[in-house]
Amino acid sequence: MKKKTSIVSQQFFTDFVTLLVGEKSIEKIYDEFLVRSIDVTKSDAIFLLIESDNKNFNIYNHAAENESAALIKFQKNLLLSLPFILKWIEINKKAFDSIKHKNEIANFHLNKMFSHFFISPTFFDQQRMTLVFCGSKNSEYSENDLEFIEQFGKSLSLAEKLFRTFELNKNLEQSLLQKQKLETIGKLTSGIAHDFSNLLSSIFGSVNILKKKIAGNSDALRLLENIEQCSIRAKELTTNLLSFGKPTPKQKEFIKLNLLLGEISKIISQTFPGNIKFKSEIQENLPEVLGNSTQIYQVILNLCVNARDAMSDGGALIINATPIEINEEDRLSNFLPLGKFIRISVIDSGKGIENDNLIKIFDPYFSTKEKSGSGLGLYISYGIIKAHKGHIEVFSEVGRGTKFVVYIPQYEAVNVSKSKQEEKIIILADDEVMLQDLLAELLESVNYQVIKVQSGEEVIKLMTEEIRGDLIIIDFNMPGMNGIECLKKLQELKINLPVILSSGSMNIGSRYDLSKVRIDAIINKPYDFDSMLETVKRLT
Repeated sequence: MKKKTSIVSQQFFTDFVTLLVGEKSIEKIYDEFLVRSIDVTKSDAIFLLIESDNKNFNIYNHAAENESAALIKFQKNLLLSLPFILKWIEINKKAFDSIKHKNEIANFHLNKMFSHFFISPTFFDQQRMTLVFCGSKNSEYSENDLEFIEQFGKSLSLAEKLFRTFELNKNLEQSLLQKQKLETIGKLTSGIAHDFSNLLSSIFGSVNILKKKIAGNSDALRLLENIEQCSIRAKELTTNLLSFGKPTPKQKEFIKLNLLLGEISKIISQTFPGNIKFKSEIQENLPEVLGNSTQIYQVILNLCVNARDAMSDGGALIINATPIEINEEDRLSNFLPLGKFIRISVIDSGKGIENDNLIKIFDPYFSTKEKSGSGLGLYISYGIIKAHKGHIEVFSEVGRGTKFVVYIPQYEAVNVSKSKQEEKIIILADDEVMLQDLLAELLESVNYQVIKVQSGEEVIKLMTEEIRGDLIIIDFNMPGMNGIECLKKLQELKINLPVILSSGSMNIGSRYDLSKVRIDAIINKPYDFDSMLETVKRLT
């Protein structure tokens, strides 16, 4: 049998490198590689197998003549044989030549479509990027052909790496810009927090005290309850808007995600249209998380409802939940700290989201729906997950569906020491006199002794010259020495007692390192007086 000859053409490489510089589509690069390789090696068919980040392979093929049915059949066999091929290459660290290694062909389960074929792996920085399969029906390959594919394959690996790096940098840039934009919006909205929260706290406190003083007047109580309900709705609205910054979840509790996600799965199975096929991939015995179960429930259900709306003609919906550990590489892509998280994915096969809309998906009032409600759904979902020290991201392709991924940190127990004393003296530091009086009256009504001061300097003077107390409730924003500065000074003076930090601002943690001072609890204004009392009792 006559051998084919092939000269590695410098012009092919020059043209290919020029293509790499100007081409924006990696699929176009693959096509050019296949066409040029067939032209030089005179192959009857070439298959290009591209290894993705999740270790799966995408396959591209090109033939000298149109043999669609035969190529499809051979392609299936090639994919079935892939584990054996990869194992052989891993052991031998070189290309497989069907003539040089003919005794091992049977192990690959490939049919006899080609009399001579070889499979060349291409690497970049010791990482396998692609496999190139070249097949010839009636002739053999020369050493020049093998050399050409190996050298040309290296260029292809470089192209693949460049495109992956470009996509990663592009995604990182978009994520960073989105993060900066959302943080800016959060800071703008939180600018109103302090004064408005103080006003609402005063309303709640006044209503609470008045209800006790006029317990026998049903008409007045009805009016007070109306005021209280309206105030609660105002508080919830404000909390939702401010949650876009960096708030703390309202009521923390241990959440059993298997139960929570099980409830959501049940709702989906019972209420979603029959043309949507639902699949639950929730790992058993997920670790607990600490947070607000109602909020987490709302976020996941909201994502599922959005997925349902994107599949008006039917499709597939998957909820996946699994524990993971974030490493340094993960941090680059999603800005999460190192540690253990629960990853919850909501995946649909709907119409997808265009790239221009994808970068705005978490903006307030933005919606891709023609008829939407408030448009705050994903905006609020983003804030809730950030409040739980987690992260939410979205991946989508038009016509191929959308995937939302939520990361929530696993709970890790922290030892908290409690001191029990007979006399309970609370030092209340707040420059808002009306709010201070209301809180003091509430605490005194349950037999606490309250000492009121209005600045950080007064706290220092009181605790160094007069009395220490059993608990301090200190406002962050006070004239002169603020709450954090005061706590640092107390720490320097070796004065150690339980601390509740109160604030109408919701992004203190982004401006101050709170880990350097003792803070046992943070209460955001407007106060929930029942929660405040529970916290005081727990710390005293």
